[in-house]
Amino acid sequence: GIDENEFLTLVGTAERNSEHPLAEAIVEGIKEKGINLGSSEAFEAIPGFGIQSTVKGKQLLIGTRRLMAKYSVNVQEVLSKMENLEKQGKTAMLVAIDGSYAGMVAVADTIKDTSKEAIARLNKMGLEVVMITGDNTQTAKAIADQV
Repeated sequence: GIDENEFLTLVGTAERNSEHPLAEAIVEGIKEKGINLGSSEAFEAIPGFGIQSTVKGKQLLIGTRRLMAKYSVNVQEVLSKMENLEKQGKTAMLVAIDGSYAGMVAVADTIKDTSKEAIARLNKMGLEVVMITGDNTQTAKAIADQV
């Protein structure tokens, strides 16, 4: 395997080309650790799945279970860990390097302090409050439970 710094360097370098808000959060978090990011040799966003990128000659896939399945990457042994992160309200992304599972990165949505009160007021006014999200059901439920 590779060490954490090398893993984060590869992931951050791959994700810095993405315009997705999750990618921006990942890149920011990695930079805050003092890790310098390079540039990738190739990058492709795969809408609804994740990204494919070549960094330092290594082929990276970063994204969903469906992305890993599409490229036949075995992630069975880490799915329960991924589900636990999602139950905590985190969005977890799987990472494969050169066709093999290499790790996972997770990003947590933060709830604004005023959200719970705002939702309570809207409910008091007789309005039905719903959440529309691109997150998976487990992550969305964890966030909903907080507000």
